[in-house]
Amino acid sequence: SVGRFTHLAVAASILAVRDAYLPEDLGTAHRTAALCLGTSVGGSADIGERNVRRFFAKDPFRLDPLGMLELSGHAATSHVSQLLKLTGPTTTLASGCTTGLDVVDWGYLQIADGRSDMAVVGASEVPVSEFIFALFAAGGFLSTWSGPPSASSRPYDRLRSGLVLAEAAGALILEEFEHAQHRHAPIYAEVTGHGSASEGGLAGSRRTVYTQGLEIAIKAACQAAHVRPSRIDYVNAHGNSTKDDDAAETQAYKNVLGESAFNVPVSSIKSSIGQPLSASGVLQVAATALSLRNQLLPPTLNLDYPDPECNLDYVPNRARAARVRTALVHAHSLGGRVPGTHTALILSNPTRDN
Repeated sequence: SVGRFTHLAVAASILAVRDAYLPEDLGTAHRTAALCLGTSVGGSADIGERNVRRFFAKDPFRLDPLGMLELSGHAATSHVSQLLKLTGPTTTLASGCTTGLDVVDWGYLQIADGRSDMAVVGASEVPVSEFIFALFAAGGFLSTWSGPPSASSRPYDRLRSGLVLAEAAGALILEEFEHAQHRHAPIYAEVTGHGSASEGGLAGSRRTVYTQGLEIAIKAACQAAHVRPSRIDYVNAHGNSTKDDDAAETQAYKNVLGESAFNVPVSSIKSSIGQPLSASGVLQVAATALSLRNQLLPPTLNLDYPDPECNLDYVPNRARAARVRTALVHAHSLGGRVPGTHTALILSNPTRDN
């Protein structure tokens, strides 16, 4: 059977293709169209756990004969490539919670380097299972909030206590401006800069290392976009609702943006959708693209008790109309023995009328 993360990836990819006014047999007309999807746990939560239970129940004849194929993180990419009839560059990324931003950079580079005329990029995640949930709980990552469940994810709030696992998928179409304009397709945003940094070579406390890594990624993205950090109008933040990381993230924004940090709205959509790991980044990109298009910022929900360490403008609890020309999107991934990676993207309003 096909895993749930594959079902979500297929659905998201079809919706993206339709929204871009493209045919579902995309590869027939666009032979070089590229595909890059990402995931963290792949089919582990449903296919993996189901077959493990059967194995330990000494019922090997009930094991899924195609389980090995559908368990793989590449399974969703394979299904989408067949459905869309793609023959161009194709790969799967697994860089944790930065995956959703990293796939955008991969697609951007395929087009910029002349390998493809367009790219389907996205990520899909289905991590809610007994075993995966227990692992996150054992690591101390999950929220311990005992109030209303809808208030469990509370980035930057003084009472935040951890993340809320979620399931989601998202997909985007990347292409040159003129291609989309020719089809009269909706153009939401322009990708102008990407930056990535590892914490592996940094020294100091966990919070210090996080802050330094994020600073490196933001500066690299701004340099690639030829934008001064002070010109950023909005930040769609990682905002994981964890005690140390939210504070470290806040400090990095202050360090990079300087005095302007206190005038730049920052929000975390994880307060609304939870933490779907690899899929979170691509949903952040989609939300930011809509902010650029609609000039409306998503709120940070459940920010009821301000934390003195997190004292920026987090757009608390209500969406806000705002003038947004250049936006920063940030995601962070943990790795083995904790040191992680940061990815930052700069998105801008399309530079030509559409």
